Amino acid sequence: YVLSDKDASKFPGMEVLKEFGDIKILTADDVENICSVYDADELKSVYSVAADGNTVCVDVSYDKRNTDAEVSLIDSVNDNYFKGSVSCEKDSVVFIAAPFEYGWSAWVDGELSEMMLANDGFIAINVPHGDHDFELKYSCPGIMQGIIVSGASALVFLLCLIIGIRRRHADHTV
Repeated sequence: YVLSDKDASKFPGMEVLKEFGDIKILTADDVENICSVYDADELKSVYSVAADGNTVCVDVSYDKRNTDAEVSLIDSVNDNYFKGSVSCEKDSVVFIAAPFEYGWSAWVDGELSEMMLANDGFIAINVPHGDHDFELKYSCPGIMQGIIVSGASALVFLLCLIIGIRRRHADHTV
């Protein structure tokens, strides 16, 4: 299920189940895999750049997917990790029906790959022709900075606590 205020055509293979004003609940009973493959040459004309100026965007339509290409998810046990494989005869774009968020990184055959924003909210990655393994890994943006700041703050607090105890102890011994 997908909850969105976008037109159903923005979501490959999905149909409107129910509407609440502008908000729609979309569903797809016939979709067996959350991944699909599209020929990169056919998508070049619909590429654009997101509002942040950095993220490449692409629109895909489920009925135009490359049905000759094979794609499968091998492991999606965690919400922050996907692993899959793809086999295609042309350079392709793999669409993954997982929400696009900053913090995801895409890896194709062990090398960092550029991610694209697909259909206003999902993940897409480029893959060259042939057989490839891909991984998506999520790491919360800013988590390392948060850990460093929290650790430094705890050290400053402990240092202040130790200095305060030593001063009080020194005042009592005089």
